[in-house]
Amino acid sequence: MNTGTIPSFLIRWCGRLALLCIAGIVLSVLGVRLGLLHYSTGLMGLIFSCQISVGLLTTVAAVSLVTRFRVQRPDALKSVLATLPGVLLAIYLRSMAGDYPVIHDISTDTENPPVFLQGVTERGAGANSLAIKPGSIEQQLLAYPELGSIHSRLGPEPAMAQAAEIATALGWEIYNKDPQALLIEATHTSFWFGFVDDIVIRFNPTADGTVIDLRSVSRVGRGDVGANAKRIQAFARDWALVEPAGRPELPR
Repeated sequence: MNTGTIPSFLIRWCGRLALLCIAGIVLSVLGVRLGLLHYSTGLMGLIFSCQISVGLLTTVAAVSLVTRFRVQRPDALKSVLATLPGVLLAIYLRSMAGDYPVIHDISTDTENPPVFLQGVTERGAGANSLAIKPGSIEQQLLAYPELGSIHSRLGPEPAMAQAAEIATALGWEIYNKDPQALLIEATHTSFWFGFVDDIVIRFNPTADGTVIDLRSVSRVGRGDVGANAKRIQAFARDWALVEPAGRPELPR
């Protein structure tokens, strides 16, 4: 094989490997969603496929930029297109990364977090424990000091109705709405792997309205890359739109 055919050979194989990376991404996601793969295995498969795609794009781009290999550029373009799904997903995953604490249980009331009722059974035996961990609370207070209770002028019943509307609009699936216990329990399922997080909303009546507290807990994984805190923040923002006086109270 002479040096003139090496770039063509390399570009062709980069394109084929890029297609395998696309298949790896699809199989990793479907494997977890269908229960055929453990979530950690599927996640590693997804990340590995994305990293390989980035490497292939870099290789093809480097070869095609060499002037004497310009005749291979049409083939290089095809290979580049094959790497794009993995590369774009890698960029998305990188944008999701951040300096998040390795915790998966977030509550607006860190002194007396809301307690799940039906959620204990809904989560199943293999899910993360719902026991409160003091270390996690300390990390939450450092990472998300803005999270706090919502003070509403509404009574408990209208507050529950309003909260249910907001939860549904956010894509949460309510599985328990208990007027006696004054709480709502729901789940949120992630787009890619179908990870399920549980949310409980508690309503405490006061002399001038209701104090609303939320708690969001992942069923699997040690960390949540900020997902549970973002979920509570989204609820608080939507609540402030319908009742501007309902404001988060900073932790004391």
